Amino acid sequence: MRKITEISEIQELLLLMLKYFDTLCREHGLSYVMLGGTMLGAVRHKGFIPWDDDVDVGMPRPDYDRFLSLMETEKGRYFCVTREKDPADPHLFAKLVDSRTKAVERLAAGVENYGLFIDVFPVDGLGKTKEEALKTAEGVFFYRSRFLDAECNEIRGSLPKRIVKRMIRPFLPPEKSLAKIEALRTSCSYEEAEWCGNVLGGRWKEKEVSPKYIFADRAEYDFNGCRFFGTAHYDEFLKQLYGDYRKLPPENERMDPHLLELWEIS
Repeated sequence: MRKITEISEIQELLLLMLKYFDTLCREHGLSYVMLGGTMLGAVRHKGFIPWDDDVDVGMPRPDYDRFLSLMETEKGRYFCVTREKDPADPHLFAKLVDSRTKAVERLAAGVENYGLFIDVFPVDGLGKTKEEALKTAEGVFFYRSRFLDAECNEIRGSLPKRIVKRMIRPFLPPEKSLAKIEALRTSCSYEEAEWCGNVLGGRWKEKEVSPKYIFADRAEYDFNGCRFFGTAHYDEFLKQLYGDYRKLPPENERMDPHLLELWEIS
């Protein structure tokens, strides 16, 4: 195996994976948009944020479910990892994985079949009004936090919080939290909802809740010489997440790596 350390090589591999994902979605009529730092990179850098080592995309729940079904029959370099397929995976969303690599991810060091990955998030319906959606999202975030405290390799927070969380881990049955999350996220279907969000994987809490048109209205964006889909309402979306998103963060805040280690295996 050869260890991969250069961010430029990691981004080249991620771009290949994103091109595969985009082609699959176009061929099968599946909708997606770039999310988070990937959407920010498309707008601010016309490609990857220079120090970023991951890709985030979101799919309306119906398209997400169809994508997972399609990947069950895909044969080739890329495959999907989900908690349903690998109970050691603490994530509640899918990862599209490069089988020619092996990776150790910060939050899931115990998952054996990880390689370099793209995060594929379901965008779920949260409610017909903003108030209803925020209430649903708040519940999901509460139980998701409990679930991650019980399951994740890394516990976050201040030292006192980490100590308390580690002590109560044995008393947080993940199955109970998962059942609560499932009940909340299915309380309003994507088709019926007017407000939606990436609540199973988003890190920005209530900022993840947006009007449905944010995810439904799409446009193509230049990205490292390719064209990928993002929200047509990029300014509204990015301001909600990042505030002044055109301003570069201080240098000491530019590295938050998702990968601990990465190797090429073939």
